[in-house]
Amino acid sequence: MEALRRDFGSKADDGIALIISAGSEQKPAVQDFLRKYSISLASAATVTADQTINRDYYRKLVDGQGLTDAEIGGRLLMIDKVEVTAEQLRALPAGAVSALSISNSPIPKYGERGRKGMIFVMTKDRAK
Repeated sequence: MEALRRDFGSKADDGIALIISAGSEQKPAVQDFLRKYSISLASAATVTADQTINRDYYRKLVDGQGLTDAEIGGRLLMIDKVEVTAEQLRALPAGAVSALSISNSPIPKYGERGRKGMIFVMTKDRAK
């Protein structure tokens, strides 16, 4: 994180999305970047498992079912950029959710609250 903050400033605290196109993982520039910032790429199996979890959690929220404490896993919960409780997340009505993002990595910006990652939900009201 120190190298990221040095090169990208405080914007790194909000999170960074790194997209590497298929087949370019072994290009020297990509390898140099990964090495410089101590980034390791997830295996295809891990990515597939994460996509399945994201899809399943999104479906539950869209259907108004909420998430269990085990599914929340101690992550910081945010709805429309506002920190919320598990009860508030579970209270979202069916059809209210427009987007979901899940992070399993610590979110330094939120200190101890973000140490287990974050579940970020955007509602249709906010998306307008």
